[in-house]
Amino acid sequence: MTGRELHGMFGPHASLSPYTMDLLVDLNVRDGTTIVAVLHDLGLAARFFPRLVLLDAGEIVADGSPGEVLTPERIRDVFGVDPSLVHLPEPAR
Repeated sequence: MTGRELHGMFGPHASLSPYTMDLLVDLNVRDGTTIVAVLHDLGLAARFFPRLVLLDAGEIVADGSPGEVLTPERIRDVFGVDPSLVHLPEPAR
């Protein structure tokens, strides 16, 4: 840590509406605040966060951009499902 603020959001959706997500992204971009969110909605995570860390049984499986982390092979391996991801447009800033 570099002395900057760290905010954590935890839970299946962590009460993160698109409005709240936009506020968190603004905090990150404007102030350099680190945001840690534990999300189970992969589309939501990919839409709002430039870096994702994918865990499987507490172990890091992948760390990088949404495109690097959320590959069909990784989703299949970690979640045991055949993924069908919908790519959402970038939110307006």
